[in-house]
Amino acid sequence: RDLFSPLRWQSEDARDPATRPPGARGSSERSFAMRARQAGAGPPKKLTIKPLRAAPTLPPDFEATTWSKLGAAVAAVHDKQPVGFSLEELYRAVEDLCMHKLAP
Repeated sequence: RDLFSPLRWQSEDARDPATRPPGARGSSERSFAMRARQAGAGPPKKLTIKPLRAAPTLPPDFEATTWSKLGAAVAAVHDKQPVGFSLEELYRAVEDLCMHKLAP
């Protein structure tokens, strides 16, 4: 029989780790992992997010350089030329302009 057929998993020999497909775990392995997590781990650790000590500031020429970068990208698209910036970089530039309320 095929190792990956659904009927194989309903039979007794499917509990043998050697016959299971890679990555599949049996119920005993799952319960062992759960007990190990519950036994010695204690309460889950809390994640504390602290505010920044100093507010981040924009470079003085941020608005001008960002608008020129976006203008160059639009001009390249209109001229059917390759854009010199990645789409992620352009998206981030637009996002930063909007977040800092520098967009029209």
